Amino acid sequence: VDAAGLVAKLKQFFEGIEVAEAEIEAAGSSDRVTAVVLQKVEEVLSKKEGELDAVKDAFAYEIERYITLTQVDNLWKQHLKDMDFLKEFVGLRSYKQGDPFQEYQEEGYELFEDMLAGVRRNTVYSFF
Repeated sequence: VDAAGLVAKLKQFFEGIEVAEAEIEAAGSSDRVTAVVLQKVEEVLSKKEGELDAVKDAFAYEIERYITLTQVDNLWKQHLKDMDFLKEFVGLRSYKQGDPFQEYQEEGYELFEDMLAGVRRNTVYSFF
């Protein structure tokens, strides 16, 4: 495990996270590293939600919901554009004697998975 890289990435995404390289290295196995990271992220999330809820009751939930819906909306629109492009591109591939429908399904699924990963990543990044 690249402890320095992991700590740098965690600090990039989770403002205020307190995790040391030694803590990551001491964890050993990837399962234990995951447990340590999840604990630290949950602490930062609780702190952030507490700060927001101090302003207004259930304010953190409203912000999380708004950010998530905004990300889904924006990335869904982009996904639909990507699917239209893919449809045209796969049509040209039929000249290679491949099954265009199968390729469309496979690549469409990959695009959808990428969109979901983008929603998760952007939501976290926007919240913190």
